[in-house]
Amino acid sequence: MPKSSSASQRSTPRPSSTPTSSVPAKRKSQASQPKPRTPQPPPPPSHLPAHPPTSTTPAGRAVPSQVPTPSPAPAPLPDAIPTGPLLFHAAVSAHHSATYHLQQVFVPQHVQDGDKGGMKRQTPSGDVLFTHDSGALNTALRLLVMALDLLRTGFYLPNLSDSERAAFGLEFATVAAKVLATEEPVKKMLSKEELARVHLIIDHKRLASDVEDVMTKTLAAARSPHLKHYRQGVELVSARLAFMKDKANHAKRIIKHALASTPREDVAHRYNLHLLHMNHLLKAGNVELLQVVKEFEADAEAQGHQDVVLLARIIRIRAHFSLRRWDNLLTTLDESEALFGTDEVHTSGEPATSSFRLVLLMHFLNMRALHYGRAGDDVNAKKQLSRLYPLMDAAIDKGKLAEMRKSGGVIPLRTPGGLTQHILVQSTPVNVLWALTYLTSVVSRRDLLGTVEQCRTLNHTRAMRQYEDFARPDDLWDSGFSFRHGVADALELRHKINKIRAEMLMEEALAFVCRSSFEQVKPIMTKTVSILHDNNLFLTHSHQLALLYGHIMHSIGLPDQAVRYYRAAQSLLVAGSEMRLIVDINLMAVQGGFSNLHSDLDRATKVNVMADQCRAGTNGALNAVGFFLLSLTDHERVSSKRKLTFAYEVCRRGKLNVLYALIFAFTTAQHLFGDRDRQLKQLESGRDIARLLGGKDRADGCGLLPLGLWYNTKLRGRLNSLPTLT
Repeated sequence: MPKSSSASQRSTPRPSSTPTSSVPAKRKSQASQPKPRTPQPPPPPSHLPAHPPTSTTPAGRAVPSQVPTPSPAPAPLPDAIPTGPLLFHAAVSAHHSATYHLQQVFVPQHVQDGDKGGMKRQTPSGDVLFTHDSGALNTALRLLVMALDLLRTGFYLPNLSDSERAAFGLEFATVAAKVLATEEPVKKMLSKEELARVHLIIDHKRLASDVEDVMTKTLAAARSPHLKHYRQGVELVSARLAFMKDKANHAKRIIKHALASTPREDVAHRYNLHLLHMNHLLKAGNVELLQVVKEFEADAEAQGHQDVVLLARIIRIRAHFSLRRWDNLLTTLDESEALFGTDEVHTSGEPATSSFRLVLLMHFLNMRALHYGRAGDDVNAKKQLSRLYPLMDAAIDKGKLAEMRKSGGVIPLRTPGGLTQHILVQSTPVNVLWALTYLTSVVSRRDLLGTVEQCRTLNHTRAMRQYEDFARPDDLWDSGFSFRHGVADALELRHKINKIRAEMLMEEALAFVCRSSFEQVKPIMTKTVSILHDNNLFLTHSHQLALLYGHIMHSIGLPDQAVRYYRAAQSLLVAGSEMRLIVDINLMAVQGGFSNLHSDLDRATKVNVMADQCRAGTNGALNAVGFFLLSLTDHERVSSKRKLTFAYEVCRRGKLNVLYALIFAFTTAQHLFGDRDRQLKQLESGRDIARLLGGKDRADGCGLLPLGLWYNTKLRGRLNSLPTLT
């Protein structure tokens, strides 16, 4: 057969992964043992037209061959997987493999490993018993960085299709966002010992530049309508990265443009954009959050997606707490009552609902209990908690929260009609939800009466802290992670748990101070300081710590030290806030500023201003304090007693036992009238109230020590027929 043409002698055909010969390609393992075969001519260049088989005459003239053309043989499999898919598969595998180390990053080293019945850890081959790995953070980061290297190499391969390049670009941006998000948490949330074990050095500025370049080219590659899900994914990552870089205005422009260009029928992307925006505003404490939530809820109502409406309502309630919008909180809660069906929960014990709605309902009951506790309505606070605990117990017993615990709180959001894109919502992880419920029970009620075994506040703190140093299933440190999470998410989850632990310890210390059990306070405060120090929480909790130390010094009779701590707390708080008002009142009390107010007009005026500030809000305890302070400055005895009656009523409704005992002591000191038996009965009632605050656990029976001693001294004077109370 002659050569095709002179042009074929000058051009080299492009290599092809599919052999052109009808003889199947041999495997590499057989390459060392070649078998003789008839030489085959090279294929024609790809730019030349194909010709039918030809033969030659002696004269050299080409004529069509009379041999029939054989049917083409099936194309054999390629010798190797193409480079692009191989790189992408390896990168995704490395990305997902990092997830299996996040639980070891989350659990601190001081937590003891479980025994045979201990906590489980997810691995590629199944669940295994949890064990610590001090290098888990390094391993997870190295896997993510390896995925980035593979994806970057694949992204710049020649001859990629638009869909392949878009897939590489979106995956690169997603993994890069996880790596960039670890910079701040690693610096701020790790102890010095843990930080010393982080050996991987990442050039975050260069990585951020690479991400910008990749995302720009990915958006260009994903211009076709059938690739819109890649484009939408890049929009979300781009806005998220802008928020991370403190470029909030740029991120908002990205979200605004994306919402304007996304049709209302594409609700999944619109929901994701709203959720990303709201998450940032919630962390920043921006009042714009309420307007964004309103738009989000309106979109959901227009589509008839009831689950999304409930989610929007929970975010709105949370926003009222975060922004301190107490005036509208009760209205929002009442409007949401029918949506969540809490009456059905109260009567049946468990709603017939999905896991998603179940989690939202738990959040709603928690926040409703917090509101009633803050407002001083103990009956309704108790009612919400009595609905919440059976609901959570039943959900765990029936395994409704098992998948949520395994995924670290990531829940799929399902809506009628079947969305083309599914939505994954990061809810509160189950272990955090339980810990928050214990903390809510303590903060919303603060029941300090009874013995150590009977005191509800101490019972709740013990229940949460009993196994806080053990890796037990269904307990404080038991939480899985999904491939949506990164190292930063694991560190932030640990940060949340430690914040709750520190706040619960401070509540326990306050309970012991109010019960005058000072020997138990010191080890609790030592542990609190240790947790705050090791987890870099002083910045957010230093004012609470200073106020608590001021209470302790005040209670044990060290006024100078108490003044120092109260002033430290003052310097850390914004003037006009409720916490600052509490500190101001305590500072004035320890300095003796509430005595002889009738003879000092300036101090009386200052006290009246404080009283008005207390009564201006919706805080039940501060309302009671406000009426009490007004009674101190009122010259008219009848009017003063009326204000004390209001304060009593608020304390009784909210079961504010310590404040009730304090006001009762003042009343018996200033308004002790009637015959001798009536006066003795008043003093004995006050002594019994003080005794309930820890007195049953001690031989002296005093309970709240300052008030117990005061009542016993006055009783002794009355029984000895002393003429007056001084």
